[in-house]
Amino acid sequence: MNISEPSRFRYEPFNVSVRVEDVEGLMNEFLQFSIYEMDHMSYLQIYLRFAELMKAQWQSVLKVMDGVLKSDTMMKKLKEGNYDLLLSDPMHPGSDLLADILGIPLVFSLRFSLANNFERLCGQIPAPPSFVPGAMSKLTDRMTFSERIWNVLFYTVQDVATEYMMWKELDKYYSEVKSEWLRKNTFFVWITLSPMNLMGITALK
Repeated sequence: MNISEPSRFRYEPFNVSVRVEDVEGLMNEFLQFSIYEMDHMSYLQIYLRFAELMKAQWQSVLKVMDGVLKSDTMMKKLKEGNYDLLLSDPMHPGSDLLADILGIPLVFSLRFSLANNFERLCGQIPAPPSFVPGAMSKLTDRMTFSERIWNVLFYTVQDVATEYMMWKELDKYYSEVKSEWLRKNTFFVWITLSPMNLMGITALK
């Protein structure tokens, strides 16, 4: 590495309708829950608390996505940057949609998701619930028969919860942004063909 060369990394700030204090508050609540509270809760209490935190977090996430995907200025800068690749943590959604619009490859760097939901459903990573303990299930790779049954239920409940808490809302958002992008970037060319033109096209075939 040559320290005399200019840095190839730069930050591109963008405006969002979320206060820093609100984001920090949500993060502190999640850390408090995952580090101090979760071990003293039943599974039902964990799910209810997690759903509550995710609902609040999701509203902030969508506003952050608005700051990039719905900003003509920001999207123009990104397109003019001619980037080769988009590296992203899928815990923060929207990168796949951005990569699709920019027409560049996407690489995910993922720590883990609850019950390995992202890894299984998006990454297609094999994770049979009778064998692989779900992330945050409090189980290890040495499970008893009853623990394996619980792990299957843990996967199932998490998949259902994620579908209703996150994927449905995200599908709706992606469709909205993509349709708006297509509306702005699709051009129609009307071609009127006379009988002679059609005969010429047939002859060329």
